[in-house]
Amino acid sequence: MIGVVVGGVTAGCLYALVALGLILIYRTSGALNLAQGATATAGAFAVFWLHGSLGVPVGLAVPAGVLAAAGLNLAVYGVCVYRLERRGADLHATLVSTLGATLIIGGLLEVALGYDPRTLHLFDGVPGPSVAGVRIPPVALLIVASALAAFTVLAVVLYRTRLGLVLRMGASDPRLTELSGVSTTLLRAVVWAVAGALSGWGVMLFSAYQTLSTAMMEALLLSSAVAASWGAFRNIPLTLGGAVGLGVTTSLVQRFVPVVLVSSISLVLLVVVFLLWQRRQGAVRVRAASLSARHPRLTVKRVRWLPKVEVAALVVAGLAVWWYGTDYHLSLLRFLVATMIAVTGVATALRYGHRLNLAAGGQMLIGAYLGGILSRHLPVLVAIALAVAATALLGTLLGALTVGLEAIYYATITLVVTAAVPELVMLGDRWTGGAHGMTLPPLPDPFSVAGIGLLTPLLVLLGGAVLAGYYGYGLSPLGARALAGATDRSLAEASGLNPVAAFLTVEAVSAALLGLAGALLAFDIGYVGPSQWGLGYTLLLVGAVLIGGGWSATGLATATAVIGLVPTLVGNLAGWPPVIFGALLVVLILFAPDGVDGVYGGLARTRSSRRDPGGADPARAAAAPAPAEVSGV
Repeated sequence: MIGVVVGGVTAGCLYALVALGLILIYRTSGALNLAQGATATAGAFAVFWLHGSLGVPVGLAVPAGVLAAAGLNLAVYGVCVYRLERRGADLHATLVSTLGATLIIGGLLEVALGYDPRTLHLFDGVPGPSVAGVRIPPVALLIVASALAAFTVLAVVLYRTRLGLVLRMGASDPRLTELSGVSTTLLRAVVWAVAGALSGWGVMLFSAYQTLSTAMMEALLLSSAVAASWGAFRNIPLTLGGAVGLGVTTSLVQRFVPVVLVSSISLVLLVVVFLLWQRRQGAVRVRAASLSARHPRLTVKRVRWLPKVEVAALVVAGLAVWWYGTDYHLSLLRFLVATMIAVTGVATALRYGHRLNLAAGGQMLIGAYLGGILSRHLPVLVAIALAVAATALLGTLLGALTVGLEAIYYATITLVVTAAVPELVMLGDRWTGGAHGMTLPPLPDPFSVAGIGLLTPLLVLLGGAVLAGYYGYGLSPLGARALAGATDRSLAEASGLNPVAAFLTVEAVSAALLGLAGALLAFDIGYVGPSQWGLGYTLLLVGAVLIGGGWSATGLATATAVIGLVPTLVGNLAGWPPVIFGALLVVLILFAPDGVDGVYGGLARTRSSRRDPGGADPARAAAAPAPAEVSGV
């Protein structure tokens, strides 16, 4: 038992070191660096390459690896975040940019090194103390000592020095920081580098304690984000306590449960702490802002015809493929329709709830598995309908738990949901098949005309109905108020909208669409497995929303084609698709934040200005509704 506790405390201190870096970055930049696990792992691999492959002495390899992690973290800030800060982008933009950096770094590591675990032999032959007959490795003591020292130094610096005051002002008031004589850009760059060095040092030590692999990046990031959430990304003692508590709890559970449940335990702990926060603080109030109620009505009248034309064109194109295509084309068309429904589910949460739903992969798995289990006793279509309803109910429950939380905590808990669902699937192998997955019956063809099945055209019409409903809600008076009040609770209440009910509705609809997409994809291919839609697939869906811009049917359809067809085109390039998608995410969020919609809109404005040179009149431009009021996000 002592060995189990020691292992848990050691893992918890590693989470604490990475969480400390997350806290530093959030306190100065107001961002959640989701690439920190990847940069730290890359630094540890640098030590392995220098010391294990090239024979560089430990005294030189270790500092080089720490500097590599710091440099990578600094590069993420300089390439992905700095430009967004200057543009005044919100947390969602920085989240997506660092997610793209994670895909790039992780993909390159997997291409170069593969998935096999490795061990850093840094302290071999060094004896450690014994406690009750259990020998404690010296590297475990070093990890614990490093965490305690780092947290002590941070606490002293933050609350006892002038530099700490500047750090605490960094995110809340950058102008005040500049007036104090400190360059905000330089301060943030140093903090990002220090955070990378701390994380790299912790992962390097932990790799010498256990093993090093590219698979540890996701679990490391999630567990560290959970620890930081325990301290509200501010409270240092609670963060350290939450990290150690998570490590010990996970280690104890693994002693009695044969399935790794790190993310599931993290999810339970997050729910507990978020419930405590909501009870103590209540719902988060948003600052009131003045916005005329006539603008949403003008917007509705101005763009009402667009979705009808676009949706009709997409449906006609899909029916043409069905009529003239081969079986392969029909299968690809069904796949694209289901993927478009999943993309619409993510877009719904982002557009109408102003939340980045990173639980998309987990909710798709829930819909697929529930549909598969129910199909053993019910007709397939009935099983799918009940699975979608159950997924919507779970989405509503998730919304009820997160309704009063800031965007950073919502992103954290939805990330953990995506990671926890496969663990729970493995735990319930009696019903789900465990690691082997489930074989599902094919989707039935309910109607046929002259021997021609109508399953594919019915799915095309279903996809068109989903798109029409998505845009129709935004064009309705209720949807217009929801768009205007997505980021301003006072405005929503003033317009007669119940913001809590609207948020829960959005969460339910988003989850239902994702559950439907998961069930359709799983039944169409006849199989569902625990690793089918993980964090990587969730990032693809988020990337599709960004590629499309989240408003026009043309944009979302284009984005769906990209994420659906690119893996087919580059499938022979093992390991490279994540790198390609990560680079695409970063480029889009930096240079084309409005995605395909922005490109189409820019072309339309260019043509309009050529036809009507007077359109550039400042007075006329001032009288037109602002683009931000059209998008509402």
